[in-house]
Amino acid sequence: MKPDIKDRDYMYRLIIGQLFYDGHQQLALSLAQAIGCAAQPPPPSDKLFRLVSIAKQFVDDPESKEKQALQFDVLSAGLDLEFDADVIPTSAEPCNYETIYLTSHKSACRTAAFNNDGTLVATGSADCSIKILDVERMIAREVRGEVSENGPDANHPVIRTLYDHLDVG
Repeated sequence: MKPDIKDRDYMYRLIIGQLFYDGHQQLALSLAQAIGCAAQPPPPSDKLFRLVSIAKQFVDDPESKEKQALQFDVLSAGLDLEFDADVIPTSAEPCNYETIYLTSHKSACRTAAFNNDGTLVATGSADCSIKILDVERMIAREVRGEVSENGPDANHPVIRTLYDHLDVG
C-alpha cells in the first residue's frame, strides 16, 4: 500500500471509531461497509477528537503557539475524589463509568494511572507488581468479543507485568 492510501485508511478508521464513540453506530457501520472494513470495524475511540483539538491550537493562532508548548491543563486531567477544587471537572461522574475489563493481582490493587493520550493504563498492587494494559485491546474485547487471534494471548490487554517494584520513599 502507498503511504497516502495507508494515511487515508487510518483517517477513515479514526472517523469510524469517533462515530462509534459518539454513539452514531449506524453511521459508523455504514461508513465501515462503504470503505470495506465492516468485517472488523475499529473500536470506539475519541482519538480523532483529541488530534483535532491539538491541531486546532496551531491553526487558530500559529504565531503565539510557536512560542508555547502544547496546552495541557494538569489540574483537570483526572479524577480526585477526595479533593474539592474550584476547577470544573472535564470527566464524567464516577457513577457513570462502566467496567469493561478486569485484571487480577495477587494482592490488593493500590493505584492505576493512564498515559497522556489514554492508550495505556498501569496498575500497581501491594504485591509489588505493576501491570501495563492496552486500552484499545480492552475495548476491542468488550465491543467485538475478540478473544484470540493466533494464540490464546494475542489480543490479551495485559502487555507486561513487572515484578518486585517496591515503594521506597
